[in-house]
Amino acid sequence: MKKPFFLLLASFAGAMLTACINIDYDGISDPPLPSGEKVTVYFSPEQIPVKEYTVLGSLTASAGTTYTSAEVEAKIKNFARDNGANGVLITDVDRVYAGMARTDQINNQASYRWIVDDSSGNSFRYFREDMLDYSKRNQPEKPVYDITIKAKLLRLQEKKK
Repeated sequence: MKKPFFLLLASFAGAMLTACINIDYDGISDPPLPSGEKVTVYFSPEQIPVKEYTVLGSLTASAGTTYTSAEVEAKIKNFARDNGANGVLITDVDRVYAGMARTDQINNQASYRWIVDDSSGNSFRYFREDMLDYSKRNQPEKPVYDITIKAKLLRLQEKKK
């Protein structure tokens, strides 16, 4: 009985630690683009190759410290494709101060880059001992930042030849 409970608890904790990329969108949606159609990212209006385009809406994407700007941009491109946009104009990229953390806390977050220490064999005893051990360490804390990207979803007209 305890094993299924701990498995469920471990999977829930894993999901919470891998905090997802959140996208807040204010706008309209066109039918989704085919999966093979390219979504282009622009960083200034001057880069947009056509003069006629429609702004479908604005979004703000935010992600925790385990994500890079490139990963957030990839998520935005997929979101744009799903909402019928073939262009994304990035208007702001910002790192937002999220607090302070010790090195062991930063490195013990779930990510594809490292394996999280799992002491679930004898969960509570090891958890308690580890937490007491960590609390005795005097490690310097480092600032931790979240990534926030603001963008506009665009539907570009094809170039007239």
